[in-house]
Amino acid sequence: MSGLNGAGSRKLSNWIEVFIRYTEDLFIPPLFAKWAAISTIAGALERRCWVHTRGTDLYPNLYILLVGPPAAGKSITITEVERLWKTIKDLRLAPASLTSASLIDVLEESKRKIVRPSFEDAFTEFNALSAAIGEFSEFASIYDPAFMSRLQVLWDCKELSERRRGKPEGVKIPRTFLNLIAGTTPSYLNSWLPEGAWGQGFMSRTIMVYHEAEIPVQLFQPPLTKAQLLAELSHDLSKVWEMFGKLSWTPEAAKAIQTWIDNGKEPVPAHRRLEHYNSRRPAQIIKLCVIMSAARSSSMVIELQDFEAALAALIEVEYFMPGIFSSMNAGNAEAQVMDDAYHFIIEAQTKNAGPVPEWLLNDFLRLRLPAYSIQKTIEVMVKSQMIELAYVGPKLHYKPVTRH
Repeated sequence: MSGLNGAGSRKLSNWIEVFIRYTEDLFIPPLFAKWAAISTIAGALERRCWVHTRGTDLYPNLYILLVGPPAAGKSITITEVERLWKTIKDLRLAPASLTSASLIDVLEESKRKIVRPSFEDAFTEFNALSAAIGEFSEFASIYDPAFMSRLQVLWDCKELSERRRGKPEGVKIPRTFLNLIAGTTPSYLNSWLPEGAWGQGFMSRTIMVYHEAEIPVQLFQPPLTKAQLLAELSHDLSKVWEMFGKLSWTPEAAKAIQTWIDNGKEPVPAHRRLEHYNSRRPAQIIKLCVIMSAARSSSMVIELQDFEAALAALIEVEYFMPGIFSSMNAGNAEAQVMDDAYHFIIEAQTKNAGPVPEWLLNDFLRLRLPAYSIQKTIEVMVKSQMIELAYVGPKLHYKPVTRH
């Protein structure tokens, strides 16, 4: 299939790059702006565009959390996403505060019917919702496993059904789509999420975009001339909204993504809390390829440059993710030191091409802990399977436990 509009009808060569420029005078982190732009495109694509891989259709919805301290620009960034989504008349937005039951109700009401008389599949129907949540605590005030399970189903765009009181026939939504961007702080994640939940469905599907400090505000900097940029962004977003069908891959793009997967999907995030997230990285990359293509044109073709842009964006955001956990552990000095030591061992093993000598680990820890705590800390790391013993000749060494 081809898109309903031609590539020549676009005003911008790259929607994401222009959105970042459009938000420059808001003093928000460029990384927040980039992923807000990615989410905006994903929401505008809905379930109308997809790729077919491994025998199934994959849609471009994402769960994105902008994570940072108060006043880091999360809410301002998300407000701009919502502003642009509202320029599209029929795009359905979720309310900020939702329960598990009300999410199903709102999604059930968000039915989209697309009629295209001149096409073979003339009639298409699905339920699509986009959520721009300034404070994630309003969306998920408590950790509710049932709610998280529904979010997992919706990320996969699977059928959602359940029995409901007063509805003998229950609720059944066969074709779903939920795209989510929200803001939160490391401290809220720490208090909200049980330790074991990092490996469960919702968090393993979520891309966390971390910025650790406030952006200095220049009170008297002259504002950008934004009216024209906003008009062009709105125009091209309406063209994204018109796209429909299955995207194809150029041979170069298909070869590049397959090579990346065959070579181990490097670089792989090493933090143990990301091990289940890592298993979803191929799906995240494919979704991002669709978005990068749509941000560039309406050609309905994923080119090599789209894969390269998707991979660069993912590697960049993953580089900063471990900072979230260090920030969460700020109130637990020993846990933070163990996390830092674990990453030190990974880096040292890579540099030395082998296990890390005992003296080197002790030297790292002596600068961070009282002498009497060093051996106990190492023992805890061994017992919790962060590291394991490895002898090189008679000398004790340590190596990180690889988690897949």
